[in-house]
Amino acid sequence: MRLDLSNCSIDVVRLQEVARQCADQKGMLTSDLVAEARRMLEETGGEFLPGWEEIEAEANGGQGAAKEYVRALREVAETARVDLMGALAANHLARQEPRKAILLLENALEHQPDREDLARKLRAAYLETGQHARAVEIQKEHSLDT
Repeated sequence: MRLDLSNCSIDVVRLQEVARQCADQKGMLTSDLVAEARRMLEETGGEFLPGWEEIEAEANGGQGAAKEYVRALREVAETARVDLMGALAANHLARQEPRKAILLLENALEHQPDREDLARKLRAAYLETGQHARAVEIQKEHSLDT
């Protein structure tokens, strides 16, 4: 017996690949890559493997080791999604569209508030849109030096 996964697409792996491709561009993205990144964000929204805890509880009373793997995969997926949001925001900033970047960066920082790189981009976007008070708030919240 053999399990052939060569034609199988794994959403978390694809999410990581697209996030890496976007990050490698360091700013402006092609329209195809933007479309792919947006599609991945739409398709992978929400929790990875929702309901896993209930399945595990029913199958083995919650005593399995898979819980740690699922937790780690959820973190991987969330980081890749946040990286994608950051890359899309960087694309908007490079194209002189800071208002579009702000929504992405605010959302990304809600998921990973410790990301100083995203906070810096958000501060820059606020400054570019004339929202100086918000820029100062972000600077203080994230202890950013000028």
